[in-house]
Amino acid sequence: MIAENCSDKSNKNNYYGKYEKARDNFRDGKKGFGAKKRFEEYEFRLRELNKIKLQIYECEKIAELLENFRKQYSESEANRYRVLARITGRLMETFRDNKATLASEDIMTGKSVFAKSLMTIGELKESLDAEVKKLDIPNMLKVFMEMFLEEEPQWVGEDEKKISQLVTK
Repeated sequence: MIAENCSDKSNKNNYYGKYEKARDNFRDGKKGFGAKKRFEEYEFRLRELNKIKLQIYECEKIAELLENFRKQYSESEANRYRVLARITGRLMETFRDNKATLASEDIMTGKSVFAKSLMTIGELKESLDAEVKKLDIPNMLKVFMEMFLEEEPQWVGEDEKKISQLVTK
């Protein structure tokens, strides 16, 4: 319906021309024979012209509204993806830190002043590396990102606790 009404915008000149003709015909005509018919034609053309003007106004307002909505939606999506980029960036930093920590000499040898290890990472390294090689990393990342996007309410507020729970699912 909107498209239908808005497509008539190009016909405004046509409506205006018919209105002017009817107006001039009514004004120039003599009273008496045919005056009522000329007035009815003039009145009809005036209504039609006002209707098309109103439709044009409505179309302009709808176009304005849609443009504002598009801008707001775009900004909302941009903000959403900025948050997502920050979070995934922090996750990548955490993963890099974890990798560096696991590769450090102290962890590999099990040297710690706080705890006595039953096994060291160095002793587990070979079997851990073999298990990591079996992983389908691209598919895991795809599944992780799909789950992450589906669970937007959990991460959009950038609450570390909620994000941590989401990552460990």
